[in-house]
Amino acid sequence: MTARRLFTLFIGFLFAVATLPSSPVEAQERDAPGDIVVTLEPGASVEAIAAQHGAEVVESIPGTTTYRLRAPKARKTLKTMKQDNAVGRANRDNIVRRQQTVSFPNDDPALLPSSSNPHELFANQISETGQLESLQVDSASALAESAEEITIAVLDTGLDLTHPTVSNRLWWNRDEIAGNGLDDDRDGYVDNVNGWDFVGGTSSPDESTLVGPISGHGTFISGLILLTAPKARIMPLRVLGTDGVGSAFDAAAAVNFAAQNGARVISMSFGADGGAQPKVLREAISSARELGVVLVAAVGNGSSSQIAYPAADSDRVISVGATDTSQKKADFSNYAEEAVDVWAPGVDLVSAMPGRYEDGSPRYAVWSGTSFSTALVAAACSLLLSTSVVSDPDEVKERIVSFGPSVEGVTGNQVNFFESVGSILRDSGALDVWSTAPLFEPTDTSSAGGYILLRTIGQAQRLTAYAWGLSSYGNYDFYVAPLRDDASAVKVNVDGPIKADQFGNVKFVAARDAQPGDSTPLLPIPLDLIGGVAFVNASTSAIVRVGTADSASGLVGVWAGVGMTPVGYPDPYNSPFGRAWLAFDPGSGYQNFNVASCSVEPHAEYALWVNGAEVARSKAWDDGNGYGSIVFYFSSDPGEVAEDGAIELSVEATPGLVPITRVKLVELKKVEQDGSLRAIIACSFSSQDPLLRKFRQHQAE
Repeated sequence: MTARRLFTLFIGFLFAVATLPSSPVEAQERDAPGDIVVTLEPGASVEAIAAQHGAEVVESIPGTTTYRLRAPKARKTLKTMKQDNAVGRANRDNIVRRQQTVSFPNDDPALLPSSSNPHELFANQISETGQLESLQVDSASALAESAEEITIAVLDTGLDLTHPTVSNRLWWNRDEIAGNGLDDDRDGYVDNVNGWDFVGGTSSPDESTLVGPISGHGTFISGLILLTAPKARIMPLRVLGTDGVGSAFDAAAAVNFAAQNGARVISMSFGADGGAQPKVLREAISSARELGVVLVAAVGNGSSSQIAYPAADSDRVISVGATDTSQKKADFSNYAEEAVDVWAPGVDLVSAMPGRYEDGSPRYAVWSGTSFSTALVAAACSLLLSTSVVSDPDEVKERIVSFGPSVEGVTGNQVNFFESVGSILRDSGALDVWSTAPLFEPTDTSSAGGYILLRTIGQAQRLTAYAWGLSSYGNYDFYVAPLRDDASAVKVNVDGPIKADQFGNVKFVAARDAQPGDSTPLLPIPLDLIGGVAFVNASTSAIVRVGTADSASGLVGVWAGVGMTPVGYPDPYNSPFGRAWLAFDPGSGYQNFNVASCSVEPHAEYALWVNGAEVARSKAWDDGNGYGSIVFYFSSDPGEVAEDGAIELSVEATPGLVPITRVKLVELKKVEQDGSLRAIIACSFSSQDPLLRKFRQHQAE
């Protein structure tokens, strides 16, 4: 058999099954057709570049100057393009479909019979007797209450959008009108309501009717994510065909789409061919990472000590290996020494599959692979982010990899949802206030967007602005506007313009009271005096977007949280712990008060005391590991009271808690058998924080 024949049959590195050698020798002997990824200098015309070099424009990454061109003689064309002053970068798309295959578990999915109660088998995996019980999902979920839902982008084969396991948890683009054939939000994608199909170039990533050797893989992953992080939202982005083959360019475009549409976590179950690190994908991952996105990738199923990109990107990506039902390394999992960040169950898992049984009920299957371990770690990352305490990807990674049982025979720990979330709450005793606001005012020709984050911890204040949709490599100035009628906006980037990256993305941070050695620019005014944020083109002085950061505008929700510390326990790591939240949405006027605690005595009764008076009682439930968990949730939202079982927060029902800024001291006390009360954990809120002062002003109004 010729080398050419071998190259055709064994296209590349089968990332989720086994590694098959490819032989590009003959392809290199002659200059074959191929795809080239180019990023143009500002002002250059892609049509002119393509015509000049005899290439065809295939597609672009919307909002950027990055394109995929197809050339009849790719090697020669690439060489001449690199010498063209109008071309900033040019590289082969070295994981196009013919060069990169991405496949999956080394066993095919076993479809469960409808008579086996498959949904029950699926749901029971996190119960006390289920194989995912060791993750302690229920206990972690009790702690991970949030003002916002975390969106997880699944870059895979698509999703059965009608499967009931996932259908009500889909990401929804509120700025796009479904089915009207228009690009309502002007982001370059038409009708992208629930995601995008980068393989077919359509608005629907639906895989329910697709047939192929790995069809259903994306649906299976999404089901596992929602089983273990039920409050997450799934953003399905199809980057793989039903044969498991994908393109670096498509994967990069999907990473950029996810980052620019609010995904906080990206799950990737594919790997680059032959040890390649595709530049366009590396740049997209780096850009998303700078925007605060947590990226998770599977290490592969080849029983190999080699790990492909993107899992090999240890600085920006959390790499995930698979464990078996005995919490040992799964036989098929790759395992490079000290290159696997964290491990998670990946053998004989049950999850959703596209389609219906003959009786009309949704289908489920059993499958194995590091792809599914990655889904579980992506879910754990979303729970950490939903605490509103952690936002930095480095800290998320540290919490994920540092807690949980060690895996026999390899370096690293198996992920533990409860311990990771609990570690945050144990360490978060200081007042922590978050305010977020959208950052966009697009013109008729702009799809710029982003958000701003105001954060106060004690006396430290920090403003972070994330922006996208700007010009590739464009120079921008950053302004904040004092909340006074006679005030002018003040430029914050004193050391020169801010340069957008290849995808037009920007992250900028400014702080008050910077610590010694901190190079962060100083914020000229306190956070509670900021009325607006603007990015201005440094060359033209044209404002390209404006975001309102004033909590009086009704756009900014404020969350304040305090970690609850044990009372009278010598060892805080073996004692009860938890967190108390105050939340206020000035847009709706709704208030929330939430207390969650873990490691208390199962089934025991506890009383919640606020400002020295008892306000509620409840029994703790058993988390299956000998520990109890308990949650008290108060809300002034009638819907949450009626549908979610929240305790009514009102002047009539809870006069001591309205407005919730009255809350100063929170205590959880155990009800002893004789009826007496013993303090377990407690916390207090500071009244000095400027954002809480603003918070109280609006509640008083």
